[in-house]
Amino acid sequence: MSKKKGDWGEKIAKSYLEKKGIEVVETNWRVGHLELDIIAEDGDVLVFVEVKVRNWDGPLEAKYSMTEDQIDRLAKAAHCYMVHNERDGEVRFDLVAVTYYDEKNYRTQHVEDAFFPGSIL
Repeated sequence: MSKKKGDWGEKIAKSYLEKKGIEVVETNWRVGHLELDIIAEDGDVLVFVEVKVRNWDGPLEAKYSMTEDQIDRLAKAAHCYMVHNERDGEVRFDLVAVTYYDEKNYRTQHVEDAFFPGSIL
């Protein structure tokens, strides 16, 4: 997937979350080789959101595309974010899947508590 398509999907996800009343705090937060697509707050819960973008006729629907290695990297990045920003409290790992035919025809799915570090979908 191109960076352009990934950026488009993240913009769709951000807008979708904000419409649901979830406050987006940061996007594309990086530390070393680790990245968090979206960091948000849903009330008192800190939410780390992975965005997956897939073509409509691809081999695997976007919401099923997380691997165990990706989940582990996401958990490490979330830990680094919390330490760096001196955050504690309840956290949640969500997935926003954007499955598209083209930029005007797409479906957005938000899976709350999509996974827990150390587990696979």
